[in-house]
Amino acid sequence: MEKITKYCVIQERCKYEVINKLKVYKVNIDDIDKYIIYLEQNNFLNEDRYTELFIRSKINQNQWGPIKIKFALYQKNIPAPLINKHFANYDENFFKQKIYDYLKKHQIVIEKLSYQEKIYWARHLLQKGYDSDMISEILF
Repeated sequence: MEKITKYCVIQERCKYEVINKLKVYKVNIDDIDKYIIYLEQNNFLNEDRYTELFIRSKINQNQWGPIKIKFALYQKNIPAPLINKHFANYDENFFKQKIYDYLKKHQIVIEKLSYQEKIYWARHLLQKGYDSDMISEILF
């Protein structure tokens, strides 16, 4: 119990990560639920808090767009209503501004870009997880 508690204290975790770690520790499958309940009751494990922090950190530190963030959260088995609840705090203009900030950070002047360069940056922003309509509106 102490080992998994320490694992949750070091960094915010979701159930999916904790269950995988318990499997690595070779914890009996029947006992995994007991560990999860203990961690949730003692506030070591909170998916609501995890989702909020994950979204904020990926936006601010990795400059990810909403599509990539949502996909990463779905991969961690975070429920869609919880994801949507936290994305309600961000509107389309917020992410448009993030695109402008990202391009400015890389010293990109949209008006001076050739068509090929715009295609390059559009692909790059798509990989970052931004919406194609939003990218087209800004670059083209």
